Amino acid sequence: MKTLSVNRDDLVAAIEKERIRRHMVDYLEYVHRGKWQSARHLKLVCQKLEEVERGECKRLMIFMPPRHGKSMTVTETFPSWFIGKNPSRRVIEVSHSW
Repeated sequence: MKTLSVNRDDLVAAIEKERIRRHMVDYLEYVHRGKWQSARHLKLVCQKLEEVERGECKRLMIFMPPRHGKSMTVTETFPSWFIGKNPSRRVIEVSHSW
């Protein structure tokens, strides 16, 4: 019987890569390298965005005061995470500023 040899560092890197691919919060932390600050309200937004990605939520409207992280989380980062998981799908973003 043949024994597989797996480098521990490669295994850890593969697990980390999969975690980043699966979870929006982890993806945000990875992509923004410390500039994105996790908070309860942003974790909730990420949870809802994951529901959108899975098809559990067809439409999502997010209303938060300015400077609460919605642009970085939703507008800048969600489309790349979504398309990375669903390369054949499309993303439409709509925003309005007063």
